[in-house]
Amino acid sequence: MNSTGVKLNDQELRNADYYGAFKHSVYTVSLSKLQFWREWKIFTPKNLARMNEVELTSDLYNLMINGIQSKNKKNLDTLYSKYDESFPDKSVVEDRFHKIISALEGLFDTQITETKFSLKNMFYILFMFAYEELYGLNSNLTKKKTQNKLGTNFKSKIFKINEFISSDENLEQIEKLYSTRRISTDKVRRNFLKSFKNM
Repeated sequence: MNSTGVKLNDQELRNADYYGAFKHSVYTVSLSKLQFWREWKIFTPKNLARMNEVELTSDLYNLMINGIQSKNKKNLDTLYSKYDESFPDKSVVEDRFHKIISALEGLFDTQITETKFSLKNMFYILFMFAYEELYGLNSNLTKKKTQNKLGTNFKSKIFKINEFISSDENLEQIEKLYSTRRISTDKVRRNFLKSFKNM
């Protein structure tokens, strides 16, 4: 419980338990994107107050380090623990994170708020698509040159995917996945959504 009697969420507990390299990186990077989180309407002020943006950033770090994983307490706690004393890939992960966000901003501006991808869990999927495009999922965390730019073809695919998952005609096909909170937090469902990029 915090001082107001509200039960602490998982990220608030991590904030209390860890003080090292990984936490410092995640908190610094997520804070630097505060305007972005707000403008893209990914988080409400209440979400931000409860450190939801930090948890999402942690989840995206996990994507870059370990590939597609389920978002759960154990997986994220493991990251904080493993890299508490030292985070060797810090500079590469931070650089890639900033470049992905910058590329998405440059391509979509705030148009993304009109899609499902502005939902905080679905943003993971958008980031995943962009990461695959620029670096490749499960790529080695070594410094490499990249175009740092997403093309118009990428943009059209994202809007096509959004149209598909938003259509009542396709509701039966994706209802069991999209109507649950787990659609973008479960590894199986994340992989299912990844296949949409080939539509």
